[in-house]
Amino acid sequence: MMSPGRTMAGFGAGFGAPIMLLLMIITQVFGVCDIANRRVETELMATQDVEYLYSPGWRISYYSNTDCKWLINGSDTDSAFRVLVDVTYLSIENSPGCSYDGLSIYDGSSTSATLLGRICNRLPTGRMYLMTGQFAYLRLKSDSSVQATGFSLRYLKYKPTTPSTACTSTVSLTASTTLQYLTSPDFPSQQNAFDTCTWLISASSGSSTLTVNVVFLDIDGEEMLSIYDGSDNTATQLVSLSNDRTTFTDGSTVTTTGDKAYIQFSTAVMDSVRLGFIVSYNESSSTATTTASALTTVATTSAAPVVATTTYTAPSACDSGTITITATSGSSGYITTPDYPEFYGHNLACSWVVQASAGEQISLTAVDSSLEDSDGCSGDVVSIYDGSTTSYPLLASFCGTTYQSVNGTGTSILVVFTSDGSSSDRGFKFQYTVTAQETPTCVDSGRNITNLNATTTVQYFTSDNYPNDYTSNEDSHWLIYNPSGVGVIKVAVEDSRIEASYPCSYDKVTLYKGPCESYPVLGTFCGEEKPVYYQDTGSYVYARFVSDTDSNYKGFRVSYVLVDEVPSSTSTYLIIGAIVGGVLGAIILVAIGFAVYKGIKKYKAGKTYRTASKVSVDSDDEENHTPARKPTKGGVKLDSLLVQKKS
Repeated sequence: MMSPGRTMAGFGAGFGAPIMLLLMIITQVFGVCDIANRRVETELMATQDVEYLYSPGWRISYYSNTDCKWLINGSDTDSAFRVLVDVTYLSIENSPGCSYDGLSIYDGSSTSATLLGRICNRLPTGRMYLMTGQFAYLRLKSDSSVQATGFSLRYLKYKPTTPSTACTSTVSLTASTTLQYLTSPDFPSQQNAFDTCTWLISASSGSSTLTVNVVFLDIDGEEMLSIYDGSDNTATQLVSLSNDRTTFTDGSTVTTTGDKAYIQFSTAVMDSVRLGFIVSYNESSSTATTTASALTTVATTSAAPVVATTTYTAPSACDSGTITITATSGSSGYITTPDYPEFYGHNLACSWVVQASAGEQISLTAVDSSLEDSDGCSGDVVSIYDGSTTSYPLLASFCGTTYQSVNGTGTSILVVFTSDGSSSDRGFKFQYTVTAQETPTCVDSGRNITNLNATTTVQYFTSDNYPNDYTSNEDSHWLIYNPSGVGVIKVAVEDSRIEASYPCSYDKVTLYKGPCESYPVLGTFCGEEKPVYYQDTGSYVYARFVSDTDSNYKGFRVSYVLVDEVPSSTSTYLIIGAIVGGVLGAIILVAIGFAVYKGIKKYKAGKTYRTASKVSVDSDDEENHTPARKPTKGGVKLDSLLVQKKS
């Protein structure tokens, strides 16, 4: 409906006035705020189902010099209806009093109505506005400077046919085929403390069933809203909700098996900052079973995503374990938090694995991310792993509005999202892309790296000049890749003659569980060590050998091959070794303690006995000997090794 306050002035009389009036009506009722029309008014008809409104340019940026208005009409004829506006996300340029950019909400049909709020900046949680009548008026105004993401909101109309009453006894209500509404006492505020409030809803006919829908909910952890399939709280519980803030939450619509529903609201909170609840109910003659209904919404302006009707269902990634997404070469897709870009729920544990084929890799681009911020991301957090489980290297972990894109090194990437029970936010949207395998971006192109492909056939790499001495100040690199994407890379040291030190402080070979030194260390060896390593958390092993300025020896020879799995005997041997070592250590400690206790002193004071290992080395076999590290004194290395030639 047009109001006198929204007519346009300054037009001539005669034919011009009717024509301009007609244009004005078309603009006001059917005009859509977009990049070409930044100063229009749009009328939106609210229904008893939730509908969505998005700012123009939503998810990218609203436009500069915008003055867009929306009239939400709950009813032309029935003033008993109320309009509810729930701003679920808002990011608008901040300024004192929102004087630059801002969204204004009025309790009426024009800007002359009561201003309920003018908001800007960024809302950490949503904000709900309840009108006193059947109209709501919204205005988005921006200047020519900074623009942000904008806003998303949802709205509906409801008729408060059941008045809020004090909780002295169970209130009896009779349902009909027309929707009726029940609100928490004092809604939309909770000024008084109640123990328990109860309502018994009965169908008008004994053959009918009831549908009860939690339209709006904003209660804390000390409050509980429960709906039962019968006449009291001993009946089957259909749903129980606590510590939540949502509008038309998934799973909150239930249908009774009989003609009665019992609603119980328990609270011990006084002067709560939470708003309470709205519940709708009606009867149906058809027999039905308990359901968790999906929510159907209709886009109301072209500023919303180009989807006429969208069905929101419970997020399977958070309800039924890890979801595996099989992606093909050259393809892409999206991973989002539940209900994105609307606020995600509390206490979620969601995980997705994107799986590609052999010879391919996955890139994950962060299109948008806005999560609850906390120190050390101790609240809501998303983590991305370079493989199919959390045992693989962590590529990224973030919260708040800080996020990054990542490139996987293998054929799978795992995304894990968890939320706590406090505030929530818009969530994230990641785009995954599958491409042919390339050298990972973290690899330093300035280094002379030898690329190796592991297969089921044993292959080798060696130090320079092997079996002759390696050189001083050497810095060599190898990158072993598993192109099949299956199996485990086994790396075995077949021969090692490297300067010995503890803990491999001088010359050494270091292997990493990935293509770069930013990945966890798989192992380090020097001296005559001949360890065996298994890389089962990725498709790459990066090896680096460095030497210092002296004591150069034969070097090393290392094999690499693909095997099916890590042998179970590996862990068994480690356990046995630990047990044997522990027993021997205990025996030695007991022996030392006994010797001290007996007061045995077999050495003269001040005299030191040294034990030196005698090593027979032929002149043509010195390459097989690994000397100890030459200690340094006053900057000069001294040879402390005693070598005795054969007589």
